[in-house]
Amino acid sequence: MNILSDTVILTKDSIESIDFYYDFLAFLRRLNNNPIKRTLTGNISLKNIELLLKELKTTKDNIKEHKKYGWKIHTEQELQTLEQIKILAEVMRLTYKKKNKLFISKNGRKFLRELNPSQQYKQMILYYWYRVNWDYFSAMQSIKGTTLNNILQDNQNKIWHTLFCKNTQWIDYKKFCLALRDYFHLEPFLQDPVLDPDWILFSDIKYTLFKKNLLLFNCVQIQQKPAKFDEQIEIIRFRSTQVGLYLYQKALYENFL
Repeated sequence: MNILSDTVILTKDSIESIDFYYDFLAFLRRLNNNPIKRTLTGNISLKNIELLLKELKTTKDNIKEHKKYGWKIHTEQELQTLEQIKILAEVMRLTYKKKNKLFISKNGRKFLRELNPSQQYKQMILYYWYRVNWDYFSAMQSIKGTTLNNILQDNQNKIWHTLFCKNTQWIDYKKFCLALRDYFHLEPFLQDPVLDPDWILFSDIKYTLFKKNLLLFNCVQIQQKPAKFDEQIEIIRFRSTQVGLYLYQKALYENFL
C-alpha cells in the first residue's frame, strides 16, 4: 500500500456492524429521549444502568461473568465499555451534566443527525486516541509520573504508521511487543520481584493497546490460544482490518490535533 496515495474506504455496513459503535449511538439515543440520572458521586444510577444494559452489546461478557459468580453490578466502573462510552461522549462534548442528570448536548444531537457512520466513527476513535487519557482505564505502575500507557499514547502515531504500512499482513504478537519494549525503552515498567518481565509486557500491551483499544474498535483481528479465563488468553498473532487501516490513515494524515 502506498501510504500517501491509497485511500481506505469503508462501507456503512462495516461501521454499523461494530458493537462499540452500536453501543455508543444507543447511549446517545437514550439520552436524546430521556436524561440519565446520576448518583451523588457522579456515576450513572443503578436503575439507568439496568436500562442501558438491555441495549448494549459490548457489556454482555461482563454481565455473564457477574451472573456466573453471583455478583451484582453496582457502578459503571464494573462495566468497562459503558465507562469508556460515557467518558468519550463527555470529552467529545456530546453530553453535559446539570444537577443530578446527564443530558445530550446540541453537539450530540448534531452528531446523531448530520454525520454519516464513517464520520461518526472516525470522530469517536480519534477523540479516544488523542483526547481521552488511556491511563484512566488501566491501573499501571507509574515512574516519575509516567506509565507505560502514557508512553504508548504519546507515541501512538509511530504505532499507527507501522500498522498502516503492514496493511493486512499477519504480525507476530510477541515480536511486536518486544519491539515496542526496545523502541520505547519500556524496561523500567516491567520490573517485579515475582513476575517475569516478558509476561508483564505481553499482558499490559494486551489489555491497554488491544482489549481496551484496537480489538474493541475492530481495528485488528487476532489469533489466540484458547484459555478458560480471560487473563490467561494468549495472543499469537494479529493483523489490521479495513476499519483499522481507515482509522490509522485518518489519524496520520488529517491532522486531528
